[in-house]
Amino acid sequence: MSNKMLLTIQHNGRVFEPPVENEVNIEWERTGAPGKLTFTTIKTGDMDFQEGDPVCFYYNNAPVFMGYVFTKSRDREHRIKVTCYDQIRYLKNKYTYVFQNKTASQIIQALCADFNLTTGTMDDSGYVIPAIAEENASALDIALEVLEETLVNTGNMYVLCDNFGKLEVRNCENMVSTTLIMEDTAENFDYKSSIDDETYNTVVLYYKDGNNNISLYTAQSKEKINQWGTLRYFEEVENQSIASNKAKALLKLYGRKSRELKVNGAFGDITVRGGTLIPVKLDLGDIITNNYMLVEKVTHKFSENHYSMDLTLTGGWEDRVKDITSTVVEPQVTEDTTNDANYEMTDAPSESIEDDAKYCTITVNCNGVNAYAGEFSVYLTQPYESVANPLTSTTSVRVPRGRIAGVAIRSKPGYSFILSNITPGYKRTTSSGAESVYWEYIHRDVELTVKWVR
Repeated sequence: MSNKMLLTIQHNGRVFEPPVENEVNIEWERTGAPGKLTFTTIKTGDMDFQEGDPVCFYYNNAPVFMGYVFTKSRDREHRIKVTCYDQIRYLKNKYTYVFQNKTASQIIQALCADFNLTTGTMDDSGYVIPAIAEENASALDIALEVLEETLVNTGNMYVLCDNFGKLEVRNCENMVSTTLIMEDTAENFDYKSSIDDETYNTVVLYYKDGNNNISLYTAQSKEKINQWGTLRYFEEVENQSIASNKAKALLKLYGRKSRELKVNGAFGDITVRGGTLIPVKLDLGDIITNNYMLVEKVTHKFSENHYSMDLTLTGGWEDRVKDITSTVVEPQVTEDTTNDANYEMTDAPSESIEDDAKYCTITVNCNGVNAYAGEFSVYLTQPYESVANPLTSTTSVRVPRGRIAGVAIRSKPGYSFILSNITPGYKRTTSSGAESVYWEYIHRDVELTVKWVR
């Protein structure tokens, strides 16, 4: 296996690194399914593993997936196809549960404890669910139900995920990716918009008291009714005190077109999972999106020399995080070499470089700061190159001749950079005339230098 990928299986105290044929695939969905890792291997030497054995996968030394072997299938060529699931799989167990005056996070914490599952960060979901009673129901269905109830009553979306062996409840608004999806960073996409599924412009909730008296609570958008006709959501509520606010929250949630975007072959980003908000800049026909979309499903595809991901995205999250307001402009590469001072020689042996080949050397200088938990990524049309994380005080990457689609500095959530000294490279000019790249966040000074070399 390449030094970028590391797959291990532990069996009876021994750790094996099975050879992988073709790809390692990891699937994460926002709701309804555990994380899944699949690969195909061939039995070699004394390698032995069984169902239930722990599996770990790393990429560029970063932990990506931890789970357990659930299925093994073999063919006549002795290839073994292996399917592994993370801890969420164990929440499919059924039982009878009763909870009162608990938040979704507290209920999920209790469900995990019932099956001795390891937990990590549990974001406070805030909304207190008055009561829930389920007989012969899976713990996973209950977890999804209380997260959905929190969503429809507050408009805030939380997801249950396995973060390398720790089950967590995360607020989607805090799961924001910096990987930009645009035409140059994806192979293909398919887009669908509709008002036929989970789109409503009128919400009517009713409450029935002990004497069968009915109270109605309504929220509606006259503008959307004129545009689409009446699309009504109708439901009984058991708690009269929240009915009015719930109607407003439901109208905000469902009072829009549903938009689904499927993207194939996007540049890989191991931080992206179901529930992540990812920036998208595409002309979709009826709309030019320059905003964040929600990841409903992602399939990460790792091979010896390539890493990409397929995404299913939904819209309607324009008001959750700030717009993507900056633009990437492709650099103009010239053959002019009259000023040798503009070129910087690489350290690679000269015989490894064709005489007429042009290379780009990109250097990031963090002014001595070595505290960034991220990576310096260079996006090319083909291929994708990435410097291992984290950044040191000076990090450089040498990439072959090609059209640069973008350069990104990724950091801890909430941390960011000032970029300067961009020559000639790509840049955008703001209204004040200052130069910046499309990541505009500010934390510590970082110099970004782009120079073309022979």
